[in-house]
Amino acid sequence: MKKILLSFLCFCFCLLVSAQKVGLVIQYNMAMQIPKKVYEMTDLSKRQLVINKLLNQHQTYTLFTNGNECAFSAMGIDNNVIKIEGNGSCYTNMKDNKEISIKKIVDKPFIVSSDTLKNEWDLYLDETTDVLGKKCSKAVNKKYHSVVAWFCPEVPSSVGPCGYIGLPGAILRLTTSTAIYEATNILPTKEKVKIELPKGKIMQKQAFEKLQKKKIEELQSNDSGKGNVIVL
Repeated sequence: MKKILLSFLCFCFCLLVSAQKVGLVIQYNMAMQIPKKVYEMTDLSKRQLVINKLLNQHQTYTLFTNGNECAFSAMGIDNNVIKIEGNGSCYTNMKDNKEISIKKIVDKPFIVSSDTLKNEWDLYLDETTDVLGKKCSKAVNKKYHSVVAWFCPEVPSSVGPCGYIGLPGAILRLTTSTAIYEATNILPTKEKVKIELPKGKIMQKQAFEKLQKKKIEELQSNDSGKGNVIVL
């Protein structure tokens, strides 16, 4: 029943947005979360250093959607152009089921492509909270169980940060295992905004994850067997 309700509500929202022909801009603040593994570090000075570094990491992101496409970028909108640049930036084409994102291994950026969208959720409509004075309901991603979204039916769009989509209302707060994204401003717009995709070699998601796993294993083996490598 929840799945049928979710599909119906998303369909209605898509019709509404298409009929209005209005784009949507949402600005977010991102703050890092401190993983449990950090608190388990035995080296107290190193642990505090990592905690302080994480607490000082803040980033603003801009999301733009025209209904069929969504851009989530650390670069913002400049002269009606939004570029998919910067770690964590992401482009989603809901019509073609395509996602292109910028990810890093250590400090090296990669352009990663995927044809699997992050759009399957379990709804908890009896759990609500307010973001920007708007009532939001809770959803938990079916594949990534640590990802909790708070979506707002009052904002007629199915988009959210980091390529998380598919809810009957825009995601105004998103919590992952490593970060919290919270909306600070919502602005409907009739301006035509061009989405500029990253240029360079594109790596498929499966190949990227394989490379990432290999690099993590190398870092752990080089860390004197302490197991102190923290992956964010």
